[in-house]
Amino acid sequence: MFDKKLLKIKMVAKDDTYKALARYLRINEATLYRKMSGRTDFLREEIRHIKERYELTSDEVETIFLSR
Repeated sequence: MFDKKLLKIKMVAKDDTYKALARYLRINEATLYRKMSGRTDFLREEIRHIKERYELTSDEVETIFLSR
């Protein structure tokens, strides 16, 4: 299950917005909202980009995207 709260904490720490993240991931804002709400999953490539953007550790990536 996706941990939305933890990702939002990382976004706030970097003073980032949904619009900026969607642009960075090269996806539509509506698509990002669906992913953030858990209706659709993040793709591997998107997770890799998020990891780079927010300087996440492998453990953080696992906690955010792969926790149950």
